[in-house]
Amino acid sequence: MLKARSLFSLLCILILSYAAYFYINKVKPPMSSPDEILHFARADALSNGDLLLQSPEGIRSGQYLDAAYQFFLTPALINENNVDENIIFERPKTFYELEWAGKTKFFSISSTAFYFPLIYTPHALAIKFGKLINLNFSETYNLVRLFTFLSCVMIIIAAWVVYPIPLVALAILFMPMTIFQLMSPTLDGMATALTILCMSLFVSLIKDNNSNTENSKLLLLSICIFLLASSRANLIFICFIPALVYFKNKSWKYLASSCVLFLFVIAWTLYAIHSVQDGGVNHPGFTQSQVMLHYVTHPFELLKIIFATITSSEFLVSYVKQYIGILGLLNVPLPSWYYKFVIVTTAIIFCASSRALYIDYNRNLIIYLSVISLASTVLIFCALLVQYSPFPAETVYGVQGRYFIIPSIMLSYIFANRNQPEKVSIGLVLAIAISSVFIIHELLYAHYKLLF
Repeated sequence: MLKARSLFSLLCILILSYAAYFYINKVKPPMSSPDEILHFARADALSNGDLLLQSPEGIRSGQYLDAAYQFFLTPALINENNVDENIIFERPKTFYELEWAGKTKFFSISSTAFYFPLIYTPHALAIKFGKLINLNFSETYNLVRLFTFLSCVMIIIAAWVVYPIPLVALAILFMPMTIFQLMSPTLDGMATALTILCMSLFVSLIKDNNSNTENSKLLLLSICIFLLASSRANLIFICFIPALVYFKNKSWKYLASSCVLFLFVIAWTLYAIHSVQDGGVNHPGFTQSQVMLHYVTHPFELLKIIFATITSSEFLVSYVKQYIGILGLLNVPLPSWYYKFVIVTTAIIFCASSRALYIDYNRNLIIYLSVISLASTVLIFCALLVQYSPFPAETVYGVQGRYFIIPSIMLSYIFANRNQPEKVSIGLVLAIAISSVFIIHELLYAHYKLLF
């Protein structure tokens, strides 16, 4: 049972989270996050009971959706467009009055075909409820945005209850990019929240010896891992996280869980690669399978491309900035001084956490977690090389800094510690959180002020 003081603290966190949400969303226009309309459309397909996408007559993968989506997406069976912010600028009133058409058209949303759709469950439930009570398109969108944020906050609170979130992870969670994505009904917020819950469950199983909750924690951990690994191809190696618990308690059920998870995720990934029709995206004439097979059979070419990408100073600077925060449709950068502030502040928190590295972790577990995190980072480049890069490629195209948020949160859990954290570190985490909320508000208002 939670103590009264803990319940009060969690209630305060919930209230402050929603104060920040409403403060930011006063100036955050709809569909202002990358690929937001595509994620919304995939969630709508799930709300209609469509788990998988279709590829009628070899056309790019998509689904039959309400014709209202032609406000954003080309209903033609060839093109797949991200929303242009000029739509919001030029026709804001039209969007806010947009009604569900009541008839369907086929829309291509092939870039979402690799995501196992159940991770969109909160989005789909909100869409279903919005339609049930006759909300129009924009009202339904706002409901989805609020409900998914609520779901993410509740998952993060649940993770905190299971095991305290490390201060390094909190620093990452409160960066502008992470907050911005948590407040957008895309996949990022839910994936980040599930990662935090997954890692808190893992640390709890490692460090706590409560046999009464062990099986339920393992089940919940397995569900989180499957949702993450089946919707983020680069996270496939987190399937082996339950196996790490085996080294602690020697129970074979953890090895069995890892094996089953790995087989299920591999099966889904192979199905998605084989079934998706995307016209080659940036490599016309070559399917995902053909491109992947080429690089698998030419590993040195693969390593050369990845090395050229990660050693490019231009790419590295953009990754760091996007990791901390480039808002909107990747066109609202933060002030240069703020990037420096976040880097220095996070470095201090990291160093303070390193000094207090928890003794209960043995060296092997730290190494294994580091390897899983590193592998998840490298696979980002492999996935984008196959999915979005031209073929043949010289560098990997399409990598964004926010993709590194989840691997870094995973790695931050090597600092999981029940001991009293340093007050200075807590103060620095709060400084990042408060400043992020205010700077997001100011930048979005300045960029989209014509709408308000």
